[in-house]
Amino acid sequence: MVLGSRIRDDIGGIISIRGHQGFAVDCPTMAVSLVLEFDDVDVPPTDDPSRAYESWAREKWAKEIGRPQTPPRAVDAAAIIEFARRLKDCRGTVLCHCQAGVSRSPAVALLCLATWTGPGHE
Repeated sequence: MVLGSRIRDDIGGIISIRGHQGFAVDCPTMAVSLVLEFDDVDVPPTDDPSRAYESWAREKWAKEIGRPQTPPRAVDAAAIIEFARRLKDCRGTVLCHCQAGVSRSPAVALLCLATWTGPGHE
C-alpha cells in the first residue's frame, strides 16, 4: 500500500506491524516510520486446562501449516517507546497499523500514549 501525497502531509509518523505472513505499509518518503514483525498470539491461561490445551493446539497447527506465530518481544516494546519519544512533538497524525487493527495496533497506540503522557498517566 502506498500512501498518496495529499494524505502524507498530515501524517507525522507510521508504526506498521506485520505478522509472519502479513504486510507492512509502504511509504518510502516517510522519514519517520517503524516497521515491526510479530504476530497476534494467545497467551496460554494458567488457570484453565482446556483453554491452555486449545491455545497449545492452535500454536501446533500454525507451525504444521508453515505459519509459525512470533510473539512480541521486549525489544519490540522498547522500539515502540523510543519511536514515540522521537515523535512526541511532531505535528500530524501518528498511524498505528496491523492486519486487523483490533489488538496489536491498539496496544502499540496505548504504548505511545503512555510514553507521551508520562508516568502515572498510563
